[in-house]
Amino acid sequence: MIPIYDYDVFLSHSSADKAWVEGLGHDLESNCLGDRNLKVFLDKWDIPGGANIPLHLDGALKKSAFILLVMSPEMLTSDWCTAEWTSQFYSDPTNRLGRILPIRFRDLSLDKSSRIDVPSFLANLNYFDYRTPGDYKRETERLVARIRGERPPRGGRSRQAQTSAERPESVELPATRADPDGEPETLLSNARLVTSTAGSWSARTSLSRPLPSAPEVPNAVVRGGVLHSFSDPTADGNPYRSHISSALGKSDALEEWTEPDKRAVLMELLKLEMVRYLAQFDIGFDRSHSRFVVQPKGPGSRSVRTGTGRARAIVRAPDPGKTGFWIHQTAWLEFTFLGPRLILTVEPSLLFTTDGHRHVGRDMIPGLQAQWTGRERNKAILANILLWIDLLTQGRRRAWIPGPDTGVELRRFPMVTRAPKGVAGDHTEMKSVREFVQTESGSGDGPVSFSFVENTPPADMVSDGED
Repeated sequence: MIPIYDYDVFLSHSSADKAWVEGLGHDLESNCLGDRNLKVFLDKWDIPGGANIPLHLDGALKKSAFILLVMSPEMLTSDWCTAEWTSQFYSDPTNRLGRILPIRFRDLSLDKSSRIDVPSFLANLNYFDYRTPGDYKRETERLVARIRGERPPRGGRSRQAQTSAERPESVELPATRADPDGEPETLLSNARLVTSTAGSWSARTSLSRPLPSAPEVPNAVVRGGVLHSFSDPTADGNPYRSHISSALGKSDALEEWTEPDKRAVLMELLKLEMVRYLAQFDIGFDRSHSRFVVQPKGPGSRSVRTGTGRARAIVRAPDPGKTGFWIHQTAWLEFTFLGPRLILTVEPSLLFTTDGHRHVGRDMIPGLQAQWTGRERNKAILANILLWIDLLTQGRRRAWIPGPDTGVELRRFPMVTRAPKGVAGDHTEMKSVREFVQTESGSGDGPVSFSFVENTPPADMVSDGED
């Protein structure tokens, strides 16, 4: 039997979010479903004075096609809201029927005392992300399409970002989903171009492996009786000098690294230099996962500030006086060749620890990842990539790794490519990217201020992409 519903949507929310939820309800009801408007159940509108509240809520939950959970810290700690959404999971624990539609509205409580803690039953559900006011129209389009049983809108031209005060009175959708517009778009990548190299030295050696690592010992790779290093092993004071039988010279150009074996040596040498370079900023290397992890330097959180931009957290400690997890920025940083070009790829992520050092159990990772990263879009991912590039370049437009005029030179701005079509909502205008770089780092070509902020109060780890 096909169920007959009195309402299209039941809005489960905290009274702390009542004003915003009313606005959403009005916008939903301004859209049509067939020959009628959508109908929303909202307690303020639909429970008359003197009525039995629990009975009305129970009846409305049973007679609503979808239950929207407007998630905020207050909503998820409300006994009334908990009763509403858990009653639905009792009969459909995996949300197979798809009646539960979670909305990520606000991650921080209004009094700034607590962050959202999404229950595991909800953490794995794909949510509608209303945390950024400029995404209101796009997410409402997706929401209405879901209620109508249509596919999510795709394609289309980029839209002007909106503030909450500019929320539209209604959301007008085409009768059918939009096709990709077919116009080419510029795609920002996670790759940085190595613009030049200072070259590397080679020399025949009696060693079968590099000397034990120490601050005064340059990084080196030994292959087939040949030592490779970014430091001249025959120079006075170099610990390798006494182990060299003959110098083979210096390779100044990347074109000289055309053979696979030579490129493998270069990649290994660059990884060693990256590990040592980042260690000076208390960024360690997790060898079991081949990733770099920002380490704490005290009992509090760590942040970085570039130029005049706001501070970005790179390690977040638990809220004072509360138990919780440490959250660390991590990244896979890999040098590789793209044709004749040497590039660095950056893949950011998060690591969760119990005390700043020991990893949480594997069974807890999926829920924590869903809570803290969720459905990131290009702007947020780009901001996290730029964060890691800033850690590498220390606020410079170009920077030498591992040091001045040694190793390789990196560019801060990403490599770009072109694509014939795009995806709705998953875009950033080049103008906004330019404004981001100028706001964060100034408008000149020289270095800008870059600083670590140690033992700061807990801060947001995940960028909303609007900073």
